[in-house]
Amino acid sequence: MRVEHERFGFGTIVSLEGPAANKIAVIDFSGAGSKKIMLNYAKLKIV
Repeated sequence: MRVEHERFGFGTIVSLEGPAANKIAVIDFSGAGSKKIMLNYAKLKIV
């Protein structure tokens, strides 16, 4: 799934980890590399 982050730009979700309440997404951003982001706190927009 393609997403947009306000700081890192556009990226693709590679995998999801952790329990449902605290999901962590591994996202590959084209300019910033691969990042692990907690979905509860991330401001992601699906594109």
